[in-house]
Amino acid sequence: MNSNKYTQTLLTLIAVSLFAIALNLWVNSGNALRELIYDEGEILLNNARAKVESDRTNPILRAVLGDTYNSVGRQEQAIAAYKEAIRLDPGYAYPHFKLGVIYRDLGHIGEAVAEYDEISRINPNYWSGGESLGEKVDDIRWKVERLLFKQTGNLMDFPTPP
Repeated sequence: MNSNKYTQTLLTLIAVSLFAIALNLWVNSGNALRELIYDEGEILLNNARAKVESDRTNPILRAVLGDTYNSVGRQEQAIAAYKEAIRLDPGYAYPHFKLGVIYRDLGHIGEAVAEYDEISRINPNYWSGGESLGEKVDDIRWKVERLLFKQTGNLMDFPTPP
């Protein structure tokens, strides 16, 4: 991939992140802002779909589409996009992580654990590299939850880090 595609992908990821922040504001605000954010979500989805159409074999763009679907609450479509990213590049760990998060949030713990195990198979060092303390705490949390589920079939209710 050339640097222009990476730049476009990075800009799309930034847009998705900003949308997630806006979505958080939406939960705590009035209807006018909700409508604006819904419209912005549709714009982001249309942009992400257009990027995928421009390069149908790019697994990163499929994962960005999955992130975009997930950020607007369309988990089933996000799951499909992440699975397509995996089909395009079976060694790409990120969509497995995102699938694990979605499955965990939906209460499909066995499927979440299977995704986390696949990450460990693909890249044994994946869980050790967080860029921030919060990411490292999350990584440890996922490891402990995966281990607990394997041992007991149940999860503890961990407090969310501040």
